[in-house]
Amino acid sequence: MIPIEKDIARYVEILEDGAGDKIKNYCFDVKNCSNLLNFQIERYNEHINDAKNTIQRALFDPDTTKIMSEGLIKRQSTVDVMVDISSSHCLRANMSKDHAYKIIRELKDGGIQ
Repeated sequence: MIPIEKDIARYVEILEDGAGDKIKNYCFDVKNCSNLLNFQIERYNEHINDAKNTIQRALFDPDTTKIMSEGLIKRQSTVDVMVDISSSHCLRANMSKDHAYKIIRELKDGGIQ
């Protein structure tokens, strides 16, 4: 956890025996990091809001993940697949047992051509 400025000021008072300059420099660095972190969080929130406005859906909803990825997965697949998604956004490309067995046999025999 990054200490807040009030805590750092108190540390400076306690350690004023020559370590003060090092602590003050540390305080400056921490403040800069805090400002950068706040900026990054603001930009992230803007990105999320822009995305929500663009797709008109809840961005972190598993159905949104499926909508965004299903077409790409189907286009990249050489067999007919049905895309499914878990609540943790794990994508699955389900295929027939025959296609699955064929892929396993080809891998066993030295790879898919």
